[in-house]
Amino acid sequence: MDYFGPMVNRSARIESVAKGGQVVLSDTVLAEIENYFEALGTPEIKDLGFFKLKGLDSDQRIYQLLPDPLKERIFEMEAPA
Repeated sequence: MDYFGPMVNRSARIESVAKGGQVVLSDTVLAEIENYFEALGTPEIKDLGFFKLKGLDSDQRIYQLLPDPLKERIFEMEAPA
């Protein structure tokens, strides 16, 4: 099955920001999972800022999600837009 459309494009662009082992999400996904943080082990959410992503009209706010045992892990990020 092939998936296509604006949401798939947006997801791919957001994923392109991540480094190996890093979990990044949009503000939309963050809002959807906030009620599950306790069940997820209270992960750390870090606001990485706004990024200009190819093919998207507006800058996208990106967040990093890290599980509690990995809260000290640091990923080198490109500067946001």
